Amino acid sequence: MRASLARLYGRLTLRHFQQDPLRLLLTLLGVSLGVALVVSIQLASRAALSSFQQSVDLMAGKANLAVRQEGEPFSEDLYRSLAWTRKDTVMVPVVLGKMAPSSQPRDILTVLGTDLLRDDGIRDYLILGPEGKVFGFADFLRVLPQPDAVFLTQKFADRNGLKAGEKAPFLVHDRLQNLTIVGLLADQGAGKALDGSFALMDVAAAQKVFAKLGKLDELQWAIAGEERRADLERHLKETLPPAFRVERPSLRGGQVEKMLKAFHANLLALSLVSLLVGAFLVYNFMSLSVLRRTEEIGTLRTLGWTRLQATGLGLMEAVG
Repeated sequence: MRASLARLYGRLTLRHFQQDPLRLLLTLLGVSLGVALVVSIQLASRAALSSFQQSVDLMAGKANLAVRQEGEPFSEDLYRSLAWTRKDTVMVPVVLGKMAPSSQPRDILTVLGTDLLRDDGIRDYLILGPEGKVFGFADFLRVLPQPDAVFLTQKFADRNGLKAGEKAPFLVHDRLQNLTIVGLLADQGAGKALDGSFALMDVAAAQKVFAKLGKLDELQWAIAGEERRADLERHLKETLPPAFRVERPSLRGGQVEKMLKAFHANLLALSLVSLLVGAFLVYNFMSLSVLRRTEEIGTLRTLGWTRLQATGLGLMEAVG
């Protein structure tokens, strides 16, 4: 049976392929595109999730506990009242914001304002000055009093034609503000986060720029030892009002991860639709093929072929 099917496949099926090569080509192209789209979206989604997680880790650094208020910033008085937690830990205030250079309003920057004199205990980065010199403690003391000082990444500055030491206009909450680029984050550590779309400011400057004077978005701690971290987390949950959330830093929160997973599911569904279109092309091709070969199939049945043998010939053509 297999030998006879193979011979008929060569005499009948390949002949029809040669007679209508365009339809065969379109069918193969549809199936190939569907499969390629599924595979490519899977690979791209995994790469995007991995890249984002890496950016989140770089931005959060060693911070393993955070306090934030649901829906709005909170008074910086909380920071002063929790100063006792600095014993054997690193605690920094955080102000978060978004802005974009006026020349490229779609190139949005995620800005993190923090206590830069303490933040080196949480985040890893290397800052270069206007002449390419590494920023030291004295340089920080010199630039931190500036209310418009910002540190951009080297990658972001290069793609937007910006340089350390110059002023540049930025769009902040639909308002134009001139900020001084006092240094550039080298392409390492936090400087690699978000493909360079990351900026660093002193917390006081960030409060002024983002109109959050006297307000903070988050407090972050870097605590050595899981037991000590759990003890502080439990204490904060017991003493702070219900509006406050005590958890891992929001930069590591699961909401964005869930959003990315939903986006991945949408892309996967789209790719499966493409694969379904390819399958429909195969079905349509086979249906037309069967209709055009009614006479051949009837002849084979007359010569003694069973329904199963005729079906096997059709399946061989579909697989082939």
